[in-house]
Amino acid sequence: LVAGSTVGFKNFQFDASVRSYFAHDYVHYKTFSEFEGLYGKEQVAVIMLTPADGDMDSPIFLQSLAALTDKAWTLPFVGRVDSIANYQHTFAEDDELIVEDLIPHGQKLSPEQAQAALQIAINEPSLINKLISKDGKHVNIALNFNLPENAQEKNVVIAEALYAFVDEYKAAYQAEHATTIDSAITGSLMSIYHNIQIGQHDFGVMVPLMFVLMFIMLGVIMKTVSGTLIAFLIAVLATIAAFAFSSMAGITFALMTFNAVIIIITITIAHCIHIIKHFQLLLAEHNKFDALLGSLEINALPVTLTSVTTLLGFLSLNFSQLPPVITLGNVAAAGVIFCWIFSFTVLPAMVLLMPFKHRAKTADIAHPMMEKSANYVIHHKRNILIVSCVFSGLMLFLSLQNILNDRFSEMIEKPHQFRTDNEKIDQYFGALYDINLSIDSGVESGITAPDYLASVEKVAKWLRAQPEVKSVTAITDIIKRLNVNLHNNDEAYYKLPESQALAAQYLLLYEMSLPFGLDLTNQISFDKQESRVQITFASMDTIEIFAFVDKLNAFQAQNLPPAHRATPTSVAVMWAHLSYDSLSSSIKSSLLALLLISAIMVVALRSFKYGLISLVPNVFPAAIGFGIWYLIKGEINMGLTAVMIITIGIVVDDTVHFLSKYKYARETLARSTEDAVRYAFNTVGAAIIITTIVLVTGFSLLILSQSVSNTGLGILTALILFSAVLMDFLLLPVLLLYL
Repeated sequence: LVAGSTVGFKNFQFDASVRSYFAHDYVHYKTFSEFEGLYGKEQVAVIMLTPADGDMDSPIFLQSLAALTDKAWTLPFVGRVDSIANYQHTFAEDDELIVEDLIPHGQKLSPEQAQAALQIAINEPSLINKLISKDGKHVNIALNFNLPENAQEKNVVIAEALYAFVDEYKAAYQAEHATTIDSAITGSLMSIYHNIQIGQHDFGVMVPLMFVLMFIMLGVIMKTVSGTLIAFLIAVLATIAAFAFSSMAGITFALMTFNAVIIIITITIAHCIHIIKHFQLLLAEHNKFDALLGSLEINALPVTLTSVTTLLGFLSLNFSQLPPVITLGNVAAAGVIFCWIFSFTVLPAMVLLMPFKHRAKTADIAHPMMEKSANYVIHHKRNILIVSCVFSGLMLFLSLQNILNDRFSEMIEKPHQFRTDNEKIDQYFGALYDINLSIDSGVESGITAPDYLASVEKVAKWLRAQPEVKSVTAITDIIKRLNVNLHNNDEAYYKLPESQALAAQYLLLYEMSLPFGLDLTNQISFDKQESRVQITFASMDTIEIFAFVDKLNAFQAQNLPPAHRATPTSVAVMWAHLSYDSLSSSIKSSLLALLLISAIMVVALRSFKYGLISLVPNVFPAAIGFGIWYLIKGEINMGLTAVMIITIGIVVDDTVHFLSKYKYARETLARSTEDAVRYAFNTVGAAIIITTIVLVTGFSLLILSQSVSNTGLGILTALILFSAVLMDFLLLPVLLLYL
């Protein structure tokens, strides 16, 4: 089955872009897609250059910038290159409009010409804090690439070519001029590249490390080579089968999806431990076949029940608004199914085929510890109940104090080249964050109408007055500059023309003069009915994005006619909405999963009372985990919104095993409540501790990831799983004793 499934890997697809977080039918993504349909898709890289000597107006530096800008057109898949060097500067000579590069390539500059060019750039509103910093000490080269969807290999080629391109330039500049150039590179294209690298790192380092660590842990826990090999093999088989069949089903993997490897391995090993440990316990008094049969009989219900509850938890992730979370849930669910199948087929077969040593019953050193734990809980049940309730209530309160904040510019852990470069560029220009308006004139070729241009100018002027805004690009800047040029460069005419015919003529004349690759298609729709206003920012908190969008919408409502009001859109806006939507869907999914799991518990345990009791120790671990997370960080990103659902199905496992053993002691062995609690501790306590150690260790390995979402997921999940074992050993038996 597993060998045959591997043909599915030929359909393996991986998407490392920010876009992988958005479903194609997500309302805000559809708005953004419509925007890109008008102005083209932006797959951007930005190079910031800073002369180490601060001599920006040096003719040598500006000439090298012009040469570098020209050479950037040779990079693979490049569609557009913008810098102050090839900025299309306009001026009039007699009756002629001249449109040319501000710093022509191959032309030597005098100090006066260099200074004049720099002053023009610093005084141009559309360039300031976009291609040149306000203080005139840093410049950007912005590149846009033409790539098809999911072109991961091409993305890697471009990014590595870009790093080599900049390094070569810096080395040549230093060799020729005996001074250095500082550089930084960021952009959506570079973000994808580094996410691919992180995915390869995580898969190439964490997964092998996990297998080694789990193998060692299993050897220590099982104290048998055969048991260790069986559990290890089944974990490998379940993982391969889950990923192979998921690939065959057409699932597109994201960075977060690879966490399914750790989830499947830990859950599989936990199941195997329960069956094999109980088999070893019975092997002291029975032959191999009877010991195996006894272990399967007592573990069939809890292992099946925990598999179903875990499966339901992961399938509940399908209600999430995040495609990577959905794929994580589905791949993990597939792993749970294969784990269950192999636990009752491959595992028993291999147990019978492989050698196991008979051990004396007294060899179980965990028994005295479990007996003491049970007696402690029985004798201090009142105090435990009070402390548990107070502590859980406090943690629940703290968990609700976490705020939702998710900066997609900070998805990679520090220290990292991308984070360092992005923060450098962010400081002067704003790097990955922008908001766009596509303002509609209502008619074809209507963007030159005076009332339309007046609306665009109002918006641009208001935006430039806002403290959050780094730069604003609007078509009115071009038209005002052309009005000056065509009135003999008289600055008194730096205003919008009163005639639509005149504005249309200006725009036509300008467009006809632009060189290939530097047209206005990224600012004006093809039918000239809409134009784009682009606003760039430094990285912003989620709540700040919402506040700015609300402020912008309020300004439009008060100052623009309804026809000219536009919906703000960008990756940043989509990301902010998705953060809240994912939290909302996570809460709904968690409640649904809890209800379904509780219903299954009631049916499986044939007791409404046990079903209700099982709810308590499964709800509070999440509250405790998020409460501790508030003390650690206090902020939740969208990746963490799925933790609640992921852990619900897992934390139920220990409760099921404890309750099933307790119920067996009460009903089959006819023991008292206190003795049934002791029986549950003695028969399953050690296994619960062991499986918790395995699960916590497995998820803790995510700390080694360079992805913020993965490290947060690992830490928070480990906290919740550790809290769950405390609840199962303290609160659950106390509730049984009282109820």
